[in-house]
Amino acid sequence: MAPLSHTAPAYIPTKRGAPWIPPPPASGLPTYISWMPTPPPRFLPWPHLAPPPPPPLPCWSVPQVPCATATGMVQRPLACVASAAAGNANEAATNQPSPRSVLAVTSPPISPTTSLPTSFPYRLAPPAPPPTAGHAAPTPPPTAKRSVAARPRHGRRSSRVRRTRSAPKPRRLFDPTSELTSFMIRNIPNDFTRARLIHILDQHCSIENEKIAPGGVRSQYDFLYLVVDFRSRANKGYAFVNMTSPEAARRLWTHLHGHLWAFKSSAKTCAVDYADLQGQDNLVSHFSGSRFDCDTDEYLPVRFEPPRDGTRPAEGAMNVVGRRITRSRPSDEN
Repeated sequence: MAPLSHTAPAYIPTKRGAPWIPPPPASGLPTYISWMPTPPPRFLPWPHLAPPPPPPLPCWSVPQVPCATATGMVQRPLACVASAAAGNANEAATNQPSPRSVLAVTSPPISPTTSLPTSFPYRLAPPAPPPTAGHAAPTPPPTAKRSVAARPRHGRRSSRVRRTRSAPKPRRLFDPTSELTSFMIRNIPNDFTRARLIHILDQHCSIENEKIAPGGVRSQYDFLYLVVDFRSRANKGYAFVNMTSPEAARRLWTHLHGHLWAFKSSAKTCAVDYADLQGQDNLVSHFSGSRFDCDTDEYLPVRFEPPRDGTRPAEGAMNVVGRRITRSRPSDEN
């Protein structure tokens, strides 16, 4: 027998459904409990439970609630809210794409986006102050210039002399108040020859001189050089011409500048600017010391004495400026 504390009452069932309450123990005497097995108690039957609720319907099968006009937000149906709350535990599974095709005809409509704000909700910071002399912005490193090494001559090994390529010179645009007379004609078709360019200049001078009253300044030119590539025998697209007066220079610029060449479907537009060398004397002095590696005088500069004015036949001589390089051919040995 095991002693039982007298401080807690003992409930020992002797009959089914009714516990036996022992009398209070006497002071100073232990109380014993019998460990004999007792029959199990009889329980009341469990009441009938209600059937479980049906599963929630998918979100796309429930009619959508129209947007609230006050807040501009879309109110989701209660079924969607319940399904979203139930799926918080399996967030990874919820983020997976739905097995239902998003391109199906019965897919839920796309919620409209909220309207963009009409004003910027944040304040802009004031512009940064300009850098001071002590904290100036770092200057970018200078760009490297492309250098060209000198080629060795006569089989000798030359030193690595590097020459930097100079930047292209700025164009000298036409000024109607200027007294300059020498032009650089650009964007010439590459198939043009010197004879064809002379024909165009003669035709221009002839038309302009017919408009001039007797005693007026005539349109004339006294120097022409069409730059040609001696290997391809085609011009490089530009030429130099000198008019005899500023009035004649203005007429030529008005006639040629912006002119679209109608020559073999050429898409070039003529551009006329001032040349760096001005006047016949400076042009002749510059090209007189030049040597041209070609086999014909047709590619050399020419000067006209007297100047050409478009009369036919042209009066005056055409003098070549500069000299050609003559190459001696080895004689055939018999």
